[in-house]
Amino acid sequence: MQRRRLFTAAGLGLAAASRPASAMIWNTKRVTPLEERVKPLVVRYLMSPGWSEEAPLMKLLIEGLERARKQYRISYECREMRSRDLIYEDMGRVLEECHPDMVICLGSEFTVPLVFHARRYPNVKFGIMGVPLVNIYPNIMSVMFSPIESGFICGALAALALNRDVFSREGSAVGWISGGDDAEADETFLGFRLGAHFIREDLVIHRDSIDSYTDQAAAREVALDFYASGCAITFAHAGEAGLGALEAAELADKFAIGIDSDQDALYPGHIITSLLKHYDRAAFSFIEAAVKGRFHGLYLMNLSNYGIEFTEMKVLKEYLGAYTVNALFNELHILRRSLVQRAISIPYPGYYTEALNYE
Repeated sequence: MQRRRLFTAAGLGLAAASRPASAMIWNTKRVTPLEERVKPLVVRYLMSPGWSEEAPLMKLLIEGLERARKQYRISYECREMRSRDLIYEDMGRVLEECHPDMVICLGSEFTVPLVFHARRYPNVKFGIMGVPLVNIYPNIMSVMFSPIESGFICGALAALALNRDVFSREGSAVGWISGGDDAEADETFLGFRLGAHFIREDLVIHRDSIDSYTDQAAAREVALDFYASGCAITFAHAGEAGLGALEAAELADKFAIGIDSDQDALYPGHIITSLLKHYDRAAFSFIEAAVKGRFHGLYLMNLSNYGIEFTEMKVLKEYLGAYTVNALFNELHILRRSLVQRAISIPYPGYYTEALNYE
């Protein structure tokens, strides 16, 4: 593949300034804009089996790709993989048939196929979210949404909520539901447990895995079992499957914490807040990094750069009142500030030392 030349505004301005004034006035030949001269970057986003472009998380990703399309003139398509067992084959087919400049995917199930194909296609850039790949091949870049920070602040929030009667009268424990037993889920649960016990050392945590990031019925059943066992709040780190746990909160008249996108209004009065992960920024960052020549390594999106944050609990406030919700929201922000300033010590994994902070 030929290396593309990138033209800068400064370079074009310098060339113009070196011409005589008369030439600048009388030269009426149309100069082709940069976006019309350079071939668009061809991007393929590979969706996990069972995912839909209408899913909230996918809508966020597409927002980021749309922003990149407008700013950097890319072309993109989303392709769903047929099954987990066929990801290797399906990824290879996309590479052979579509000849993309970049492939982007999300989730640990893509790790091995991505690394294999990155070696076979050194001129294609491979971006992955949710897996900390560092120093594998120069055409691989990964983005992580600090799992341990995400888990810690959600666990602490659940414990802080149970310090208030409006939540504790619904139960004395919290529940954790995972879509799988991958490294990201394990790190997030570690943070969740540490955060919950940082606030309340004796807090009971129920834990289960449904081995699926799309099976909403399975997550709903596990959450209902948790609520029946004395949990007042559940948190599902399970992608689209987690929507089932949110539904269970309404069915059981209990509470839950949303994740990935703003889910507060899905079941009003039952979602305390949503942990927002800016997948739009992550998707955009791959394109921007490629354009600016810094497509490599691991980038972290965390509390300090607002890659992860919370909703303002406006929906919950309508149901529980401003006094209770504002107090909980303020405590959450004090906790966030303490984490950002490292006033609270948590065991960051080793790969954090090699990560680049996303700006």
